Amino acid sequence: MDHGPIIAQKEVTVNEWPTYEDFEAQMAHEGGQLLAQVLSEWVAGKIKDREQDHSRSTYAKKIIKEDGLIDTAVLNPNAPTEKAYAAFRKIQAFHQWPTAYFFVENAAFKNSPTKKMRVKITKASFKDGRLAIEKVIPEGSKEMDYGDFLKGLKS
Repeated sequence: MDHGPIIAQKEVTVNEWPTYEDFEAQMAHEGGQLLAQVLSEWVAGKIKDREQDHSRSTYAKKIIKEDGLIDTAVLNPNAPTEKAYAAFRKIQAFHQWPTAYFFVENAAFKNSPTKKMRVKITKASFKDGRLAIEKVIPEGSKEMDYGDFLKGLKS
């Protein structure tokens, strides 16, 4: 939780869910511009800090690696829109760490023995109410198109 006095704030609109890295860069840019606008006035005593409304504060739990797990049911094109969109937001938020991932069970890839395989999702989009996985990193492999990954799975 963030707390302490507020010097300045600015509302920023985000039209689409960016990856964590893109969001962080956008907020750093916005924050830097706001700081440049108010710093001299604050140092000169023309801007007074104010307390935050602590009744509106929220707490976030610590993120752990297991939070990145995506239910494979949302990978189905017929998955309910709200569940697919929630998964997309998770993929975007956990892009850097812990990364979103799913398991493929009882399948093998590239002629390896049948096993449970972890697959990291590195790029996804959400269009027309559907989650589209674009790039993945299968356990022990390099990043590839999701379509190529699916073609490589044994039945």
